[in-house]
Amino acid sequence: MLTMNNTIKFGDQVCATLAKNGSVITTMNSNTFVDADDVIDRLTLQAGKMVGLMKITIRNKTRGWSMNLAMHQA
Repeated sequence: MLTMNNTIKFGDQVCATLAKNGSVITTMNSNTFVDADDVIDRLTLQAGKMVGLMKITIRNKTRGWSMNLAMHQA
């Protein structure tokens, strides 16, 4: 489970992007995410069999914060 001070609650307007080598693989905008782990799970599902180091950007428009995470998928 990912722990952080920034929270995501169901109903928050969240924009999430997954990129590899500066190229966007997928972007999601939703108000149905329940937490950051949910965002990461959905992005990982969209990445499919993509491997390597990727960058996740999560922006919670409702609460006014954003964060960047690194993800490695083997």
